[in-house]
Amino acid sequence: MRVRIYSLKGVLYEGEAAEIVARTTTGEISVLAHHEPLVTMLTDSELRVVREGAEALSIPIRGGFLEVRPDNSVVVLAEE
Repeated sequence: MRVRIYSLKGVLYEGEAAEIVARTTTGEISVLAHHEPLVTMLTDSELRVVREGAEALSIPIRGGFLEVRPDNSVVVLAEE
């Protein structure tokens, strides 16, 4: 799935991912390809971007929103 992660400072990640693991205000979620559309609030934590054939990335964020779109893409807008 296509993943874009942005903060007020700029682009944190743009690329493909097999899975995104994020901490929301209601607990931890895992987003895989073709996940149901979703919009959720994020807490201060680390987003984990699992990439096929490469090491997972851990990206620290301070709050924000995660949107899973019907076109098999994920957009994260992080406060920092």
